[in-house]
Amino acid sequence: SRLALGRQVVRIITREGAELAAALRANELRVTQFDGFGRDGPVQEVFIQVDRYHAPEVVTKARTLDPQCFYMIDDIRTASSPESRGAADFWRTLIKKK
Repeated sequence: SRLALGRQVVRIITREGAELAAALRANELRVTQFDGFGRDGPVQEVFIQVDRYHAPEVVTKARTLDPQCFYMIDDIRTASSPESRGAADFWRTLIKKK
């Protein structure tokens, strides 16, 4: 975790989904937003795929805009997008070439 290689998905559940998504997109992040319904009413879930070392920045930004938000961070093992290819994939490719 000290090297911060690879990619992660940050999932944020918030009542401020539109504002949060707009702020993250303004930072040139790819954001996917879903409407949902939580225990206390309507919520939005926001997905952001980032390099591992950017995940804490995304969480800080989200907590600044909505201190009540709930977030989860998951490692991405495989993904179909070209952006998902990180340093770990580079090393695997390099090791396989003999």
